[in-house]
Amino acid sequence: MNRSTETENLRQPRHVNDDDDDIARRRENLRCAQQTIFIWLKSDQADSQPTTTQLDRIVDNANTFDDADECVDFITTITDNQVCLIIDESLAKLILPCVHELSQIHHIFVVGASPTTDDKWIQQWSKVKGIFTDMTLLTETTTQTNRQSEQNNIPISFGEPDKKLNKLEPSFMYTQIMKEILLGIDFGEQDLKEYCKYCCDMFADNPRKVNDVQEFERDYSLKSPIWWYTCENFVYPMLNRALRVMDGNIITRMGFFISDLHRSIELLHKQQYLDNSSHGTFTVYRGQGLSQTDLDHFVKVKHGLIGFHSFLSTTQQYEHAHIRAESNAENHGHVGVVFIMKIDPTQATTPFASIRAFSHFPNEDEILFSMHTIFRTENIQPAPKTNRVLHVSLSLTTDNDPDLYKLTQHIRQSHYSYTHSRYQLADVLIAIDQQDRAEDITQSLLGDASHPNQTASIMLQLGIIKTHKGSYSTALEYHEKALSIDTESLPPNHPSLAAPYSNIGVLHRAMGKYSTALEYHEKAFSIDTESLPPNHPRLAVSYANIGVLHREMGKYSTALEYHEKALSIKMESLPRIHPGLAASYTDIGLVHCEMGNYERALEYHEKALSIDRESLPPNHPSLAASNTNIGLVHCEMGNYSTALEYHEKALSIDTESLPPNHPSLAASYTSIGLVHCEMGNYERALEYHEKALSIDRESLPPSHPSLAVSYTNIGVVHRELGKYSTALEYHEKAVSIQTESLPPNHPSLAVSYTNIGVVHREMGDYSTALEYHEKAVSIQTESLPPNHPSLAASYKNIAVVHREMGDYSTALEYHEKALSIQMESLPPNHPSLAVSYTNIGLVYDEMSNYSTALEYHEKALSIDRESLPPNHPSLAASYKNIGVVHCEVGNYEKALEYHEKALSIDTESLPPNHPSLAASYTSIGLVHYEMGNYERALEYHEKALSIDRESLPPSHPGLAASYTNIGVVHCEMGHYSTALEYHEKALSIKTESLPPNHPGLATSYANIGVVHHEMGNYSTALEYYEKALAIQTESLRPNHPSLATSYANLGQVHHEMGNYERALHYHEKALAVMTKSLSPNHPSLAASYTNIGLTHQKMGSYQSALKSYEKALAINIQALPVNYVSLVVTYIRMGLVHECMAAFEKAFHYRRRAISTWEQLDYCEALRFFEYFERFGTVSRKHGKHGNILESCRITGDEAKKCELNGYFGTK
Repeated sequence: MNRSTETENLRQPRHVNDDDDDIARRRENLRCAQQTIFIWLKSDQADSQPTTTQLDRIVDNANTFDDADECVDFITTITDNQVCLIIDESLAKLILPCVHELSQIHHIFVVGASPTTDDKWIQQWSKVKGIFTDMTLLTETTTQTNRQSEQNNIPISFGEPDKKLNKLEPSFMYTQIMKEILLGIDFGEQDLKEYCKYCCDMFADNPRKVNDVQEFERDYSLKSPIWWYTCENFVYPMLNRALRVMDGNIITRMGFFISDLHRSIELLHKQQYLDNSSHGTFTVYRGQGLSQTDLDHFVKVKHGLIGFHSFLSTTQQYEHAHIRAESNAENHGHVGVVFIMKIDPTQATTPFASIRAFSHFPNEDEILFSMHTIFRTENIQPAPKTNRVLHVSLSLTTDNDPDLYKLTQHIRQSHYSYTHSRYQLADVLIAIDQQDRAEDITQSLLGDASHPNQTASIMLQLGIIKTHKGSYSTALEYHEKALSIDTESLPPNHPSLAAPYSNIGVLHRAMGKYSTALEYHEKAFSIDTESLPPNHPRLAVSYANIGVLHREMGKYSTALEYHEKALSIKMESLPRIHPGLAASYTDIGLVHCEMGNYERALEYHEKALSIDRESLPPNHPSLAASNTNIGLVHCEMGNYSTALEYHEKALSIDTESLPPNHPSLAASYTSIGLVHCEMGNYERALEYHEKALSIDRESLPPSHPSLAVSYTNIGVVHRELGKYSTALEYHEKAVSIQTESLPPNHPSLAVSYTNIGVVHREMGDYSTALEYHEKAVSIQTESLPPNHPSLAASYKNIAVVHREMGDYSTALEYHEKALSIQMESLPPNHPSLAVSYTNIGLVYDEMSNYSTALEYHEKALSIDRESLPPNHPSLAASYKNIGVVHCEVGNYEKALEYHEKALSIDTESLPPNHPSLAASYTSIGLVHYEMGNYERALEYHEKALSIDRESLPPSHPGLAASYTNIGVVHCEMGHYSTALEYHEKALSIKTESLPPNHPGLATSYANIGVVHHEMGNYSTALEYYEKALAIQTESLRPNHPSLATSYANLGQVHHEMGNYERALHYHEKALAVMTKSLSPNHPSLAASYTNIGLTHQKMGSYQSALKSYEKALAINIQALPVNYVSLVVTYIRMGLVHECMAAFEKAFHYRRRAISTWEQLDYCEALRFFEYFERFGTVSRKHGKHGNILESCRITGDEAKKCELNGYFGTK
């Protein structure tokens, strides 16, 4: 809501009740009690007080607010009620622009203070019914509006668009089954009392309503149920709404009334029609308003079936119906409709009767139909002489949707065939995911159980309910009690024993005890195989349970085998649109997703969704789950916008069908949060994960595992934001919950330890990171099969830590373990294999084994191309990695080509401010830097910085990296003060966000040292290099390559300062570290030998210098391409030493080798070394042996001039 200064004075909260929980309870109760909610926004002006007293009497069931913002917030939480808003005229002009377009608001009543009120301004607001100064008129209008709303919202099932015309919505089926069960229950006085007690609690703040309930309880048996249904009290709106939104709690509590009302109509029908053969076909009418959406449904299902779920009130007087329709046509967003219903009593399957003698309104000449009347639409056309009302012609029919009928019969027989009707009722409630009421009913049955088998069945049902609610230990207790009772009274292979074994297996799987779970599922399977025919649906359940278990154990091919067996049985034994078939398609889809077969996964999940749409109510949680599964696959495929679309559909269903604190809502918020995290929208991700956590805290016990998941997700986002201490705090909360609620070897604990390890690694705390990753491996080794992909992931995490520690051989060992597991357990084109090849490639890159690195990165790219969509971000990552290696070996054009491919994919698939886009710009900037294109390098690094500033918090280490890259380029360009500015910004961020001994801080100190070194501020350079070394000595292993870099930096400064002994000391330390940590042909070793050679040369120890250079040369020849720059430099230096030793033949020999190598460089690199060769010419002329070096090198004068113009031909 947009708040101006004027609205700020409305923000003085004055609560109606001091107890916020009580207010929330009352408001939720009002939502359940009626379709229309009246909301009254009070004014605090003194002259409105007389009106307040009168309004109290008019809308005694209103939600009252003193604060406009609180009022609007409450309205936006309403999902399945219509809102009538009453506001004082003094507030109207401020509030109407903010609320008028809210979909929840249907009507607005403005209360004026004076009859002379100017109401012209109100005409622009179509939902406003007028300005009311006469309270009597307001009373009449609100009463009429309320009545219209209740009549208009009778629950109806339409044929769905693009479906067979005879398709009825499956909610029709569930309410029909519920009605049948209710009719089989012998209700008594106690049921009436319990319902009335429930209603009194619901209306506790409304004395008049409580009085109505007490009257209903006292006089119920004195009047006909028809009278109670037609009188204007709480019964009609409460029942209508419950049937419309499938509120099992209310439906079951009102079961006695539904049964009594049906039997009253049934008795009258028998008397009036069945015992009286004189009745022929006749016509009845119903006038009401329809929303445009419902009207569109009618138009689309012309000649199809229309089912009315609730009791249907009609009249034999057309004029009466027409007046109602016409009055509804005046309402915003509604169309007036008269249903013209042709009734043939001989075709009726649902009873109906004239209720004139029993109705509260005998003059309406009403015909009342019982629940679940089905009509066929015949025609839709405007009423004569008016375009404001439509005539919809219907004929009563015995037709039914054959698929729905078959499904109903199957579900009726297989699920609700128990002898005890209340048990059946609880089972339906479980099916529509209304566990609380199911538990109430099931608990009430325990006292009535007269046989051990009944007690076992009740225990079994309570266990199922507790499992749905996430109370695994309590569920296990119930299932074990049921099993204990059954094993005492039944033979060991009795079919009834399979269910408790199976349920206990499901629980052990949920608790991570896979081997125990498998044992129980195999017991159930063994019993079913022995006692049931081979195509029995219960065998399919056993196959499915074992399949799910194998999937969680990482045995995907075995899982598929079991799920396909289950599907085969179900296809043979179940109706085409049975939800059980959808469950099998879902199971197969989940396995294919784990295997990286995303297209196949989508195919199966879409089959499941199609069945769910046909067989379940439109707001059933399983529909939300199917949308979620499709969203998860799209997320894996990098189709983030499509993923969000499906997750938001799931959220919409959950919001409509579940209470606001239901755990499934939390799961939907979590799914959306995960997608936003992948998209780099970290603040949005946090918002959704915190919503999920809020719901979990409210609805689950404090040690529930789902709470740990929410804490974990928030921790991951904080880690991505660089808030490591906050991330640790959340991950440790997750561990705390899991330690309390799960077995000590549960795989979820391993995940939490892994997350903590990752944070410690990013904080540079490698030993702690290793400790947590090894804890994860220990748990997984104990609880998972040896080839489970999760073990591979843990080995990968350990390898990454070792790589960052510079322990490359150990890193390779762990990456190869991970790869070995994945090759055994995953399909050959699974994206996780590509990740392993990438990781191995990165290690070889660090080891400067570039050809092997390329080989692995190309393997990764090949898998990604085969298994992922062409614009998937993982493909971009593979292109980047190949580009990095090409840059390392000096193939700059190739490197640019790969980085630009990566950038193209990232630009297409990611939001414009995603951090991965910044990484692509950075990669291109680094190549241009290496090519000496400093202006272009700056351009790309600044693009990266711009994205990072927009997408990351100001203290994120990623921002520091961008500042560092820009600083490095400015240093090369000689812009030393600018370079220092950027490096100091980077240092400032790292000081704020990282621990004081983090290696990243050492890098910033070193970079600042480099700039001071270049500026000739040697003492300052030394100071920064020593700070870097101090951090590295504390945080890194003693042979980490970064230590060698710091020793080399110190050596170079001392060299520049003429402290050659000190320089030699540091260069030899650097060499010692590298000899221990790097492969014997690593280029960095060559650099160390070169530095030692330079120092010996300065000290006049030419033989020692030559030995060092020769070692450097030998390594470079082995490790680098023949045209690599470092070879040119080494040849030059060896020539200079020989020149100093007056060995001019050898000096010239190395010059020629330098030139020969130089000729093979690309143009940019060649230009960078041209200045050296002018000096060679001087050497040659000095000794009069070979003439001008330019001629020897076949460099023309024009080329030399060109080099001068490009600034590379310097004067020496």
